[in-house]
Amino acid sequence: MHKRKVFEHEREARIVALLPSSIESVERDFDEQKCLTENPRGLKVPFKIEGALDEIYMSPYASEQHCAAVREAMETFAISVPIEWSHIADAPNP
Repeated sequence: MHKRKVFEHEREARIVALLPSSIESVERDFDEQKCLTENPRGLKVPFKIEGALDEIYMSPYASEQHCAAVREAMETFAISVPIEWSHIADAPNP
């Protein structure tokens, strides 16, 4: 839940939901099927992306395939915001 200072400009929101569990101890009694059935790995939350994004920052290490996939997803979901390359890998200012 902590971010490095270099990412403070993102001002992102994170949602955490604590769900009740019927599994007493994952370490003591781990059963993958039981975990998937009783503790699903996701939770559907209604969300409208319109107005939630100002821009998308692309990793400086992203491959062209990754960039193409992001552009395709944006087109599929009619997301129209600028894509910027992250400067996280740039040399720091002296």
